[in-house]
Amino acid sequence: MRDHDNLWRFLGREQKPFDDSALRPLVQGKRVLITGAAGYIGSALSRTMARLSVQHLSLLDIAESGLHELASDLDGLPIFHDLIVGDVCDADLLADTFEKHRPQIVLHAGACKHVSLMEANPFAAARTNVMGTHQIARAASAFGSEKMVLISTDKAIAPVSIMGATKRIAELIVLGNRSLTQMYAVRLGNVIGSTGSIVPTLQHQIAQGAPITITDVACTRFFISLHEAVQRMLSALLLDRSSSIFVSDIAQPYRIVDLARFLVESAGLDYDKVTCRVTGLHPGEKLSEQMTSNGETLARTSIHGLSEVLHSPCPRRGRLAQAIEEMNAAFHPRNLDKLVRAVCSVVPDYVPSASIQQQVSDQFAERLT
Repeated sequence: MRDHDNLWRFLGREQKPFDDSALRPLVQGKRVLITGAAGYIGSALSRTMARLSVQHLSLLDIAESGLHELASDLDGLPIFHDLIVGDVCDADLLADTFEKHRPQIVLHAGACKHVSLMEANPFAAARTNVMGTHQIARAASAFGSEKMVLISTDKAIAPVSIMGATKRIAELIVLGNRSLTQMYAVRLGNVIGSTGSIVPTLQHQIAQGAPITITDVACTRFFISLHEAVQRMLSALLLDRSSSIFVSDIAQPYRIVDLARFLVESAGLDYDKVTCRVTGLHPGEKLSEQMTSNGETLARTSIHGLSEVLHSPCPRRGRLAQAIEEMNAAFHPRNLDKLVRAVCSVVPDYVPSASIQQQVSDQFAERLT
């Protein structure tokens, strides 16, 4: 079974070939930096940009094995590239990278994305998603990059997870840009089949003959294919804005239980004979997501499948910079209460999960003893 073709059938949307006729002249001969380059989306962006006749690719990721595998994929392509093993929060590394390679286009795919894992590791979420984006945006501005595009998520809307809340702050960093570098955030749904997501989890359970697990029969998610995600990200480069958030147009959410049935039947099994266990929502999860907040409106762009977010609520000028400083101060010593308060100060609709609240209480109790 060819997984991608099979998953496209579940989405029920025609996967049109990526028409790069408008994009190619824009990126041809340009120097490009991709963060999170070894990840599921980052590696697809890297391979696509390599085929678009860019002059040079700087591929940055903390995952050295993933970068090594990506290098093998690019070996047959006539493209100059540098593999940079490092952290997007490392200001010295970024300064050195931007000074050496002078990227004109920055695709920021580096992030902490797993909701439940980040609920247990909130400092990692804040450090990578907020401080990493802050450092990348500062470097892009300081070294005169033309455009920067950030991958965002529907979980940034009315977040109940620290991952979603920190990705919302990453969006606010983009919206707060006042430099000559054009900065965009592209809000995606769940990229179906991505590493560590529900599809490979269910496929593994099915292959093992184990009970399949579903959080809730009413649970829904917005899904987008990897092909669509790359198309939306790169198509944003064609737009001319100073600072904007764009949303990938997704017709409707899908029920997780329908996805499970599809995967079971694709494996040649009878869904009614497969044991299904309902686990309940994990910390930081919601029954359903939304692509825009109540205060936001959407406007069509000239790009198929991409709408612009208007009237996205933002903190007052200076408050975002102050919150970032407060988050940075919370890292040492690891003061979770201070971190959460800083996040809430700029994402007022963030509702910390019971797990995060318990961690705050436990930390407070430890300091009293």
